[in-house]
Amino acid sequence: PGIPQRVAPFVTRASSVPPIVPRRAEVNRILAMIGAREPQPVLMLSEEGSGGSTMADCLSSVLLEEGYDGPLAGATVLKPTTPDLLNGTPADVRALGAVDGDYVVFIDDVEVLLRLGSGMADYQMLAGMRGLIDAGRPVVFALGAGFFDRLQSVDSEFVAELEPLRLPPLSEADVLVVAQAQAREIAAFHGVEVPDSLVAMAAAPPRQIDTMFHPGLAVARLDRAAAAARLRADRVANAEDLGIAVSSQQYLAFDAQGAFQRLSDQVLGQDEAVRTVVDRLAVTRASLDMSPQRPDGVFLLAGPTGTGKTALALALAEEIYESSEALIRLGMSEFSEEHTVSKLYGSPPGYV
Repeated sequence: PGIPQRVAPFVTRASSVPPIVPRRAEVNRILAMIGAREPQPVLMLSEEGSGGSTMADCLSSVLLEEGYDGPLAGATVLKPTTPDLLNGTPADVRALGAVDGDYVVFIDDVEVLLRLGSGMADYQMLAGMRGLIDAGRPVVFALGAGFFDRLQSVDSEFVAELEPLRLPPLSEADVLVVAQAQAREIAAFHGVEVPDSLVAMAAAPPRQIDTMFHPGLAVARLDRAAAAARLRADRVANAEDLGIAVSSQQYLAFDAQGAFQRLSDQVLGQDEAVRTVVDRLAVTRASLDMSPQRPDGVFLLAGPTGTGKTALALALAEEIYESSEALIRLGMSEFSEEHTVSKLYGSPPGYV
């Protein structure tokens, strides 16, 4: 009710109930931009699982809060549903800008809508988003932080029109509050008990092999732990269940000195190179590096033919993954012709 018929099939209304963590400081920053006399569209950047999608509800709860008389007071936050919008047209996005009434548009999963993870971005959908901006509608675009550079390379002018806002991670205390609240719902769904001690363990910091961030990571850990407890017909989820949930592929402890000795025995006369590689891995495999989301090591092995470059790569694969087949080798001589690069990412569209 109240949502115009033109856009009703692919939008929902954000909740007016404050989320567990209302993120009031971030909401105020957004309102200062989209609530200006000339609204500045916001590009909100967030990590997977950090709560970016719930910001629509945070925003809505403030705008509809009793006693709030700031910018856009009483406005409704409309959230286009990603699957429906993917099946729609760019005109559907532009139609949001023509809606009469006090509305704020919150477009989530921009990287999905624009297909930024594929080789070819959806420029028609991008044009639809441009039309939404041109209409002067208060709008927030939510983008996965890892796709910012890709979006900028696709259309730097579009990005320049937006005000970037990186969503900061929740404090440890807030993560625990969210995890405790979700644990009750998870326990009820699976019909098991989730002790408080397990909730605290699930809220432990992300590890190098985790692809999500808190609080989404903590919730996912608890959900899988409760499912594991249910599978073994136990009424109480325990630490062993959580261990399964946290990771299905545990890294073995990295023995730096032992690795150096074994690699040196296989690649003779290259102790300096072997030491450089092992020292780097000793840091990253212990999750002590400054950028844990990056690869464990990126190495450039330079030297004449026959000095052991490939041998070191093979030995390294065997040392870390216990198989020389873990090495993917690309011989650059196979890509000397311009058209042969299609071997890496496929033939161009329309090629028969």
